[in-house]
Amino acid sequence: MMGSLIIHERPSLEAPRMIIGFSGWMDGGDVSTGTIEYLKNKLKANKFAEINPGEFYIFNLPGGMEQVAQFRPYTKIKDGLLIDFE
Repeated sequence: MMGSLIIHERPSLEAPRMIIGFSGWMDGGDVSTGTIEYLKNKLKANKFAEINPGEFYIFNLPGGMEQVAQFRPYTKIKDGLLIDFE
């Protein structure tokens, strides 16, 4: 895990939270990266660190899409709002 967290600056924080979004095959419809971009703009947040995805990212899964789908969460969206997540 050495080098997984890349810190660009160390701001003074109160109750910090980390929001992570991955690009690639799991970012269907830009739901991951789009959510990060939306929150960044809405909260007027600045990126001050990032992670090296190699230790956290599943670059491929064996088997067909039916097997891969078992790892994806189910979401239900109504009127642009997330109303169910499993």
